[in-house]
Amino acid sequence: MVVDPSSSPVSDPCSSEFGEVLSKVFVEILVTDLSDVDDSRNSFEGTLFVREKWSDDRWAYLPTLSKGSICALKMIDEAGLTYCADNMWSPQGIMVNARSYEVLQTTLRSTGDSIVRTRLIRGSFFAKMDFDEFPFDTQALSFQIAYEHSNVSDGGVLIRHTDADVPGWRLNPEGTSTDVSLLDFSDRDSFYVYLPEGCPPPSQPDRVQILTITFQIDRVWQYYVYNFVIPISLLATIGWFVFFVPASGLDNRLSITLAVFLALVAFQLITSSELPKTSEMNRIHLFIVWTSGLVAATACESVLVACVPEGWICRAVRQRVRRCGCCCAASKSPRLATAMEMATTSSSDTNKRLDESPSRQGSSAPGMRDIDRISVALFPFVYAALLLSIFS
Repeated sequence: MVVDPSSSPVSDPCSSEFGEVLSKVFVEILVTDLSDVDDSRNSFEGTLFVREKWSDDRWAYLPTLSKGSICALKMIDEAGLTYCADNMWSPQGIMVNARSYEVLQTTLRSTGDSIVRTRLIRGSFFAKMDFDEFPFDTQALSFQIAYEHSNVSDGGVLIRHTDADVPGWRLNPEGTSTDVSLLDFSDRDSFYVYLPEGCPPPSQPDRVQILTITFQIDRVWQYYVYNFVIPISLLATIGWFVFFVPASGLDNRLSITLAVFLALVAFQLITSSELPKTSEMNRIHLFIVWTSGLVAATACESVLVACVPEGWICRAVRQRVRRCGCCCAASKSPRLATAMEMATTSSSDTNKRLDESPSRQGSSAPGMRDIDRISVALFPFVYAALLLSIFS
């Protein structure tokens, strides 16, 4: 820590004393605003008030600011005198995870042998997000401030927050934490190293401490239930009523199914901007895909009902049971097996004539088929099990 940076050993990257000058910096942070959490860009916007305090009794040797003097950084002491602090050492405090930020305001004051700097910082910051549990996910957002040639001491974090500050999210106070880590550039295997030509590697590693302030926010999942789950479930219910349409009206059944399926596709296109843009399937994606597949299955069922004769399933089951009985009897009596085979053939011919008779076809066409009865009972249970498996 020196007054004149030109005489500082840390100004020379080839100096053997590079990284030896340290100053203890006490940092306090007040987060005043959190807003615009962007799922697609893995970023958020925030405003924080950073208060940094370090000891340096050499500020008294700084020149006082005279009238008309040009000075970029001014410092005021307890007596109200103004000094020009352009050439005074101060911790840099760079925002590491910022996509872009600006220092809106900086003030510098001296109290005894200590110096206090306050900065108001506003910017957009990167945050690694995980959407496996979407929309019931919890995200960890953080501010990372790097201090070079400093010994950082964490003074605590305050967050001024209301529910309106982060639309769609709730702050979890129990998830707030701070951490000070040392970034050691001497670990050459972890970095791509470039050194100026003719400059040997420094004997002392460059010391960079990173102060990380992490806080958790919980997504407001009710928004997605009201705007995604309930409307899509209602569309799926409309698809369920297809089973009550007469089997003879295949065109009507397919029209209803196609209308519901197109409504699901249009709904997904309109609301796609509300979902995270990720290659991994989350709960909402699974819900939309499986619901669309279930609606498409109703169309397949309608075609199957139109092509399969009435009572075919029941007769097939009865014939299968009868044949099993024939096999058991044939093993004991060949004559009995021959008689059972003749009876089965006669029964099949009789059923075929009944199916082809106009009276049988006319009486069964308007009613609900066996497959429809099974589908009506099976559809709600399958859809309920689907909802429980996705959202439980």
